Amino acid sequence: MLALHPEVTVLNHAFVRIFADGSLDFTLDPTQDKLDAFVRTAEAMALTGERGAVGGHILHSHAFGDGVLRDTYLDHYGWAAKPGAQCLVWKDATRVTNHLIRHKIALDDLARRLPSLRFVMMVRNPVDITISSIRKGYAAALVGEDRKDSFADVFAHMIRLFGWFAPAAQANPAQFQFLYQDELVDPATLGALCAFLDLADVKVWREDIARLIRLRESYPIDAAQKTRLRAEVARIIPDPFVARRVAEQIV
Repeated sequence: MLALHPEVTVLNHAFVRIFADGSLDFTLDPTQDKLDAFVRTAEAMALTGERGAVGGHILHSHAFGDGVLRDTYLDHYGWAAKPGAQCLVWKDATRVTNHLIRHKIALDDLARRLPSLRFVMMVRNPVDITISSIRKGYAAALVGEDRKDSFADVFAHMIRLFGWFAPAAQANPAQFQFLYQDELVDPATLGALCAFLDLADVKVWREDIARLIRLRESYPIDAAQKTRLRAEVARIIPDPFVARRVAEQIV
């Protein structure tokens, strides 16, 4: 969605490359100089690369395998850098989140020391995320090799991540925001996202999103399973508002 915005450069994946250079890890040493160096390197990587963990240009991402989406991007921007780009989005959620948690990095402190940072937690249907992660082989990165096939373990892990992010979003909404799947088709969501990221609210971008966004059908589960899983969400996430909104994505 953000990749189509004229002011946004997206680095797809590339965690294993960019943080292999410790001098670019602004999360462990949150200084403006280190963040600036990271951004320069990330912007260069975002013009090349390949599919998978190596990452790079957003056109190498799985989502842009869709012909219409890919053609729309190429018609607007080609493969070159966007001349009006002023915002870098790093799309490597699992690896970055694992890194933050493994190194016990305090989100509030990181945000305080680097006020230009913004954090967006996308909340899709957690049932879909769980099943997709297991089927596509991503679950091992979430819960480990020994539990990668356990729906209960992967689901609970995803819900705990939303709970981990919730205190920061509540305390500092200027730098931390949830983005819920059921809001993506609401035009007000796009305006709020632009305001959060300090982007222009561009008419052509809105029109592209309205034309291209397609929410995938959820994996079917019965009413009893939905009730049980929504209760599990409420048990794991202390924040009642976030728990309710996450549970509402289970459809």
